[in-house]
Amino acid sequence: AQQQPQPQPAAQPTYAPQPLAAPQTYVVVSPNGVAWRRSPNFTNSDTSVMGPSCQQMFNGVIVQGDVQYLQVDGNHYLPIHSPDGTVICQPAAQQQPQPQPAAQPTYAPQPLAAPQTYVVVSPNGVAWRRSPNFTNSDTSVMGPSCQQMFNGVIVQGDVQYLQVDGNHYLPIHSPDGTVICQPAAQQQPQPVAQPVMQQPAMMMQPVVQQAQWVTPDTALAIAPGIMTRQKLQWAEQIAAMVGLGCFEQRNKYKVATVTQEVLDHAAEGGAPDDDTFSSWPTTFFVRESSTCFQRICCQPCRKMVINYNDPGDQFSYMRANHHYHIPDLVCCIWMPCPQRVDVQGYMGQPRPANKDYDQLVADMAQCEPLTIGRLETDWNRKPCNRCMQASFCCRRFIAVYPAGPNGVIPDVPKWTIQANCCKSQRSCNCCAPSCCCSVYGIEIFEEKDESIQPSPGFIYNVWPGCNCKGCCAQNVDNYITEFPKEADTNDKFLLTAATIMVDYRLFEHKEEEGEGGGAGALL
Repeated sequence: AQQQPQPQPAAQPTYAPQPLAAPQTYVVVSPNGVAWRRSPNFTNSDTSVMGPSCQQMFNGVIVQGDVQYLQVDGNHYLPIHSPDGTVICQPAAQQQPQPQPAAQPTYAPQPLAAPQTYVVVSPNGVAWRRSPNFTNSDTSVMGPSCQQMFNGVIVQGDVQYLQVDGNHYLPIHSPDGTVICQPAAQQQPQPVAQPVMQQPAMMMQPVVQQAQWVTPDTALAIAPGIMTRQKLQWAEQIAAMVGLGCFEQRNKYKVATVTQEVLDHAAEGGAPDDDTFSSWPTTFFVRESSTCFQRICCQPCRKMVINYNDPGDQFSYMRANHHYHIPDLVCCIWMPCPQRVDVQGYMGQPRPANKDYDQLVADMAQCEPLTIGRLETDWNRKPCNRCMQASFCCRRFIAVYPAGPNGVIPDVPKWTIQANCCKSQRSCNCCAPSCCCSVYGIEIFEEKDESIQPSPGFIYNVWPGCNCKGCCAQNVDNYITEFPKEADTNDKFLLTAATIMVDYRLFEHKEEEGEGGGAGALL
């Protein structure tokens, strides 16, 4: 008899999108973000683009694959949870209870009283919890320190917790009974202390916000600018005083977002003092990785990797690979050998922090699809014009090339950074930054128009003032970067890296050669 064809097993399971509901809004709750998927298959990660970071929201349709996914823009998929049940995204509105595999006991918040104020009494502080479960610590943000106060509602879990801002939990005590927080009222046993301790509840809100670390993509997206301050390293300063100018340590910086008021003050030559700047949340802790030979023998021309890490120096959210460049002597050498800086971003999938230069270069080579742009000294595009500007007008240029949607670096830059040794649109740069002229101004232009006034953005190198840093220390600078209004988040990442490049290209040359104020003749 004629045989009927037998079904053949598929080589790999495929999952066709099957809409289960109307479009919904989901928020990423995984602390380290999540990678996009090219199809509803958990192993089919898309590493060619940066994945969403924690707290980002997306609108899409729920589809079924090996797990449930949120289908965004037709061909991008966000997993709702991992195959082992770990929640990655949840509805932005109040989440409906869904059956989950009982990996560990969960505890629903049960308010026991009206809002109360508690103070942390544990000497080493305490970590936030994502849920009322003592083992569910949130290590993606900095926990409160001793004596910080918070207002919230007491809820019951495996121990009692203070629920703050809806989704942050402070344990009142540990499972073994050790007290971690106690009511603020217990901190005022003496009547004389009552006027001091009873502050309005609104006084405690900034403390809660200071304890939260906002990921750089979220912080830069809404920030009009940043401030970059180099850390003073006394061993390097003492070596310079005794004539060992070749001694060079790895540079370190703190980057923090600023308000428009700080930018306006910087244009007039003012910068925040140390105490004020130290109180601002750190957006990036920046660390140089280079070899001792490069720092001593090559100095500003050295190759290095600049790491843009979290405040705890545990994860890298951006890296910039500065390639070795020939010292700038004459135009015929500048043009074929421009300095290049390759920038990679790791939003949603941060890389473990590393201090070894060779390992960092190898890791960046493996992560080449995550390149978000390139910085380059701008000589080749307009060679004759640039040579004239460098020789007679004391101008130097850095081109900023953001990567396109497909990850390809374009031939034409989006932004051009111009440093004029004589003047800028807002300041005189002669002898700056110094007590004679407190601010050195650098313009940021769109490539299509390098003469527009005022320029869309600025980088200010502001003199620290009449203090130890301003009068005694070398190699310590304050940079305040005003982003162009049209700059997107990716542009702001690149302009942040360009600020560090400006420090090495202009001002470290000047300081190593022992010149006075102003950027040196080399760039």
